[in-house]
Amino acid sequence: MSLPYYGGMRHIHVTPGSVDQACGEIRRLTEEEIEKVLEFVGRLKAERKPPDESIGTAEALVRHVGRFSFNEGERETLLSMVLEAREAGTR
Repeated sequence: MSLPYYGGMRHIHVTPGSVDQACGEIRRLTEEEIEKVLEFVGRLKAERKPPDESIGTAEALVRHVGRFSFNEGERETLLSMVLEAREAGTR
């Protein structure tokens, strides 16, 4: 399922070639082998660094000031979406 289209930002769930290849290989495994793969994936995910706590904060956005680029009309659309969300949150 793809997310909505806003301005020039279309978010579609796609899988790159290596992910497609891995999924194809997994489809050919037995149930027992798939369980081992899932255990391995779980161990890999557990080794990840903890998520950055600053994600989603105002400080995280400020670090990107001057780096944003928008297609014509996108900035206004995004601003109106933010204002609508704020308005809905205060009701």
